[in-house]
Amino acid sequence: MNNKHKHAVKPLAAMVLTSLSLSMNAQAAIDEIIVTAQKREQNLQDVPISVDVLTADAMRVSKIDSTIDLALNVPSLTFQQGFSSLVSTFGMRGFSTFTLDGGIQPSVSFVIDGVPISRVGEFAAELGDVERVEILRGPQGTLFGRNATAGAINIVRKKPTETLEGYVEASVTDDDEVITRFSVSGPLTEGVSGLVAGYGKQLDGYIDNLYPGSKDNGSEDNWGVLGKLQFNPSDDLEILLTGDLRRQDTTNSPSATLIPEQGDLAFVGFLRTQALGNGDFAKGQQVLNDPYTINANYDNYSDTENWGVSADISWNINANLSLKSITAYRDFRIATAFDVDATPATILDPMGLPVVHFERTNYSPNSRHDHNVIFDTDYFSQEFRLEYVDDRVQWINGFYFQDYNDQSSNETPLAFVDYFFEPGAGLPGDGVLGNNYYFDAPEVEAEATWTNWALFSDLTFRLTDSVELFGGLRWTQEDVDFDYSRRNIIGPAEAPFFNPQSADFVNLDLDALLADPLWSLFQGVTEFSVTDRSEDWSGRIGVSWDATADVNFYVSASRGFIGSGISFGRVANLDNAIIDPSIAEAYELGMKSSWFDNTLRVNGALFWQEVEDLQTTNQIPGTVNVETLNAGTITSQGLELDVTWAATDNLTFSGALSYIDAEIDDLIQPCYPGQVAGCTIDNSGDGFPDAQDVAGNRPPNAPELAYNVRARYDMPLSSMPFDTFVQVSYVWQDEVQFKLDSDPLTEMDAYGLMDVVFGIEDKAGKYQITVFGKNVTDEDFYAGLEVAEGVIGRQFARVSRAAQSYYGIKARYNF
Repeated sequence: MNNKHKHAVKPLAAMVLTSLSLSMNAQAAIDEIIVTAQKREQNLQDVPISVDVLTADAMRVSKIDSTIDLALNVPSLTFQQGFSSLVSTFGMRGFSTFTLDGGIQPSVSFVIDGVPISRVGEFAAELGDVERVEILRGPQGTLFGRNATAGAINIVRKKPTETLEGYVEASVTDDDEVITRFSVSGPLTEGVSGLVAGYGKQLDGYIDNLYPGSKDNGSEDNWGVLGKLQFNPSDDLEILLTGDLRRQDTTNSPSATLIPEQGDLAFVGFLRTQALGNGDFAKGQQVLNDPYTINANYDNYSDTENWGVSADISWNINANLSLKSITAYRDFRIATAFDVDATPATILDPMGLPVVHFERTNYSPNSRHDHNVIFDTDYFSQEFRLEYVDDRVQWINGFYFQDYNDQSSNETPLAFVDYFFEPGAGLPGDGVLGNNYYFDAPEVEAEATWTNWALFSDLTFRLTDSVELFGGLRWTQEDVDFDYSRRNIIGPAEAPFFNPQSADFVNLDLDALLADPLWSLFQGVTEFSVTDRSEDWSGRIGVSWDATADVNFYVSASRGFIGSGISFGRVANLDNAIIDPSIAEAYELGMKSSWFDNTLRVNGALFWQEVEDLQTTNQIPGTVNVETLNAGTITSQGLELDVTWAATDNLTFSGALSYIDAEIDDLIQPCYPGQVAGCTIDNSGDGFPDAQDVAGNRPPNAPELAYNVRARYDMPLSSMPFDTFVQVSYVWQDEVQFKLDSDPLTEMDAYGLMDVVFGIEDKAGKYQITVFGKNVTDEDFYAGLEVAEGVIGRQFARVSRAAQSYYGIKARYNF
């Protein structure tokens, strides 16, 4: 164990030593947790899967407001932030699918109220009226479908109640965040009940933009509503109708340049430093040394609208047989824009930089807008499940269908200086390098439709009073139709029809322009259509053994499958349009146990997992383009541990740990800028090494050690109408590498975060007031580190609000 790990375990050791000094004669007991990790209600301790569960109460006290917050509270779950929710990703056990331009399914599946959520942009969302969140580790394809090769996150929202109840809640923080929530639930008429819930969130930007008249970045203005109607025509029939709508307007996480270009591009680094300071080199250095300060003339923002409806019908045919149908439709749209060069440079004043972002585009035949990227997604799904249950058998048989449509528009107008083009390209100009800029902005329009169907069966059979056998199989067939169009135009950037200050800007005749002999050399159209079919099986098999009434062991093998992906990006062509399917295999040995009259719960799992042809995206070195690819084979093995101890009636300790030994088995990647050691492969055939073998390196965003510990002490006050409590929690994560090429400048150091909460609650449970501090030690960390030499810099970062300390107060009233 290295010194960093020794330092990391000090808070954990201190808490354990404190715990051991307390009496084991406590009368407290740990509450039972009911989950639906196997598509039926079960005690967590009876589920032969590595599962972590966060209840509504735990999330409320710990201020877990969104899905992004989950990654800071569950050690085996990671999150990598992109310029918007569109390109952010979750990972488990060292496997994450980082998608920058769509077209591939994430390796961690999200399921909300039994409906699989398919668009990665939908994952980063506020948690509304949630009953619990279940984090299922390892392949879950048998019951949860195609994109659950790394794991699944099952979010269960509250159902309508039979009695009138509800709450209102509000919180404010010292960094100007205001969150309000409400929920009302109860009977409407005989056999009919309903629920209405909503939330609103406003957060001021936490990243200071020095450009005059600009907005600070990192702000949020979100709201959402949820409605449910439950009909019970008889004791055996339940119909649950659900509708939800979410709007999210943010100013994103911008590209904060930390290190400008170096080496052969040091002159560009000097120009970038000056540009960030508007000519003041010292001011530019100030921006570079502060990831919470930028100087960008173009606003970064995302506008998101997401809504869906579903019908969940449950029919108990008889005492042993039941039928469930879940029908759903969802619609997701996001429009996002970002300043690609992340400086004040414009085409009228490029400041000598090699790449400058245009503020607008006028050449699109479909629209004239200020967005860089737009995605429109809608999908319909239908699932039927027939379940048989008796004293020895639990048998689920099902059918799943999904029709998924994804349309994208990518217009990122840029101006490149002439030395970016190959010699002899024939560009018009004065022959002097470095002072002629050329407009280059391919307009990409793409549409993909996936049709997916699956048959599945999962059986649990009690062989003896202490032994259960379980197994399942799922067959999936997926067809995709893909249409792609890219129009390229390259020409002098100062031309009137590309200059936003010119009257000709809004009157561009694109056809006439392309017919001009001068421009015909520098434009092109790439169009193609392609279809593909992928089909394969997922499954699991295992055995569980009740060693005692409170101790259970299980062993299992599982397999997951993700169908073919699509390359949506600016460099797509017919040869690289289809991305191979991805296959996951895993073996797991686990234990679920309760000790000392259910005052100590210890759950753990040892696992080995391999993912072949992991689908992901990667930035092409020296460009602003990304490519969608299969990242070879990645293997991961390790330990997951969850512990809860009710030390006394009033004192509870809990903790979770994830230790992962993950590595890339076989993959060739371009060398990172300035790389010498290991850069030995001549991929281009020009006699110079430009690629490396990254086998043996850790995959992106895969910390070796991560853990959290939490202590809560409840203080009853017999002479007061309320009681109090205090909670302290600490999370630790090892260093991580964010890129496949293992660039040292995209590796983030380890970090630890401490949160504190003090609360009062009346004895009847009517109201609760908490005062909280998040990241009270003000520990810095990054949500992502990247490289874009010549565009943004040698190193740039995306920073999270959670990397700064903030404090607040929350009040809740229940009725």
